[in-house]
Amino acid sequence: PRLIVLILPSTNYHPPGYELIARDDTICRGAVFYTPGARSSSWIDAKNVIPNFLIYKRGSPIAPPRTLQCVHKRGALQAIRRRKTKKAILEEGARLKSEQHMRRELSQYVPTPGVEPFFL
Repeated sequence: PRLIVLILPSTNYHPPGYELIARDDTICRGAVFYTPGARSSSWIDAKNVIPNFLIYKRGSPIAPPRTLQCVHKRGALQAIRRRKTKKAILEEGARLKSEQHMRRELSQYVPTPGVEPFFL
């Protein structure tokens, strides 16, 4: 993503590849606010814990290349490439055999006197 907005307790967390463009510790200040995904309690008392509102922008305009994390996807893509390669090899072999057969047939052709030759 180009922008990331985080609401975190005071930490030194910095996402790799992003630069901090805004930081505010007063926006989320208050009695209580909800944090989804918390295990013990989903409610944080913002009087005791000072949350920071952070906006990060991606440093480079081009996203870093993604690597396939899933072994299954990587294996499936490799299998597809192998199948395409095998198919291309088989098609090339069939084309060469067909050309050789046609050359052989044409080299053995003897025209019949009085009959016009017919080629497809």
